[in-house]
Amino acid sequence: MEEKMSKHEAEEWRQHMLKNLRAQIRFVSDKKSAAELEQAIKDCPFAKLQGDPTGLVLLHFDVKKFGEPATRPDLRITPLRDGPYTRLVRAVLTARQLEGCPATLQTGDVAVILDGGKKGSKLKLLTPWKEGTQKEAKKGSKQEDEEEQDAEAEPAEEEDEDDPRSSTGDLIQGVAVPAISDEWSIPWREKK
Repeated sequence: MEEKMSKHEAEEWRQHMLKNLRAQIRFVSDKKSAAELEQAIKDCPFAKLQGDPTGLVLLHFDVKKFGEPATRPDLRITPLRDGPYTRLVRAVLTARQLEGCPATLQTGDVAVILDGGKKGSKLKLLTPWKEGTQKEAKKGSKQEDEEEQDAEAEPAEEEDEDDPRSSTGDLIQGVAVPAISDEWSIPWREKK
C-alpha cells in the first residue's frame, strides 16, 4: 500500500535533498573569457579541495554533455570542440593550482574523461591536461627531456574496423545464427 507524503513531509525531504546536493555539487556557468571562468571556479569552495589518501578529487568531463551535434542530435555524438575544451581544462587546472606548482593535476586529483565512444580523440582529450607538465619539462635538462620521450613512447594501437567494441559501421557481430532445421517453418501455401 502506497502512502503519500504530506506537504510538510515533502518539503522537509526536499530541503534535506537540496542540503546534500549543495554540499557535494556546485554548478559554475561558462563565462565569456577564460579569466572570468577561472575566477568563478576559484570562488567556488570546492576549488580549494585537495585530494589525499582518504579521499580523491574527481574532475569529470563528458564529450556527449559538451554541446550538441549540428545534425541529428538524437543519433550523433557531439563533436569535440578543441578550443572551448582546452580553455575549460586550462581554467580548471589554473584555478586549482597550488602556490608554486604548475597548473596540472595535483596529487590526489583524478580526471575522468568520457569520449563518447569515438575513436581517435584520445590525443585531443589528453593534451590540455599535459600542457603544464610539458612546459615544466622544457625547463629541465636535456637528460630529463630524453627520459620523458622514452616514457611516452608507446606502440601504436592497430585500428580494427571489425572490432566488436566499435560503434562505427553497420556490421552486426556476435550473434549466433541457428540452423535452418531448428527453426519453425510452414509451407508458403499454408501461410495465406
